[in-house]
Amino acid sequence: MKTRIISALVAVSIIFSLYAFSELTGLYIVCALVVAICGWEYLRMTLMKVTAPIYVHVGFYISLLITYSFFVFLPQHSIPVFCLVTIVFLTTLLTTAKKSIKLSRVTLKQGLGVMGLIYCGIFPAFATRLLQFDEQGTWLICLMAFVFSGDTLAYITGKSLGKRKLFEAVSPKKTIEGSIGGLLGSALSGVACSYLFFDGDQAILIALIATFTGLFAQIGDLFESLLKRVAKVKDSGNLMPGHGGILDRVDGIYFGAPILFMCISYFEL
Repeated sequence: MKTRIISALVAVSIIFSLYAFSELTGLYIVCALVVAICGWEYLRMTLMKVTAPIYVHVGFYISLLITYSFFVFLPQHSIPVFCLVTIVFLTTLLTTAKKSIKLSRVTLKQGLGVMGLIYCGIFPAFATRLLQFDEQGTWLICLMAFVFSGDTLAYITGKSLGKRKLFEAVSPKKTIEGSIGGLLGSALSGVACSYLFFDGDQAILIALIATFTGLFAQIGDLFESLLKRVAKVKDSGNLMPGHGGILDRVDGIYFGAPILFMCISYFEL
């Protein structure tokens, strides 16, 4: 527990230090570093588990960074560019198809690669684009509050009241009671953020959005647990002692970000 707290405090200190010195630029740097690290962790868990030439790994990583960059900074061109890099990546993988290799393994690599571009390139781009709604990074802070408050209360509720398993085959420790507690935590953080950042205006709406975001954040957590189960690893990495990898910490952020971005845009918040 002590190691988890120390590593979390170090991570938070780095984020706030970059924000203090560079404001939004610092947060953009943090987001880009997270994407770069999580992309590497995903690559290690998936494509590197399947025999493939080094140029396939390099090609995936470059494609991932290109996809993320266009979805953040040039969203009007992001879909054509994503299609282009996907076509190039899939075509590159065709070169690994030989008589001695089962074609099913080639399609497995293709599927893992395209899923990685979406999961680790497009999803976090929406978290970064939250910075474009205001000059203080308010909505990105809200996203983290919705997700991490949900995680915390889900853990507490699951530990104290959890009896019925949620998806035992994927994540044996998660319970239905914990999941409900997590949604409550997200809702409460939504109310808190509405008063802290928006003077209490539309508190109910923001609480509902926070709950909806928290729901998909929980799905993101389960999705990453499934990836680790299939890859037969305990954690996505070891960069954060006591926590595992960076992807282990932001899996909920990745799934929650597009939902929150959609809600802000739809309700013009």
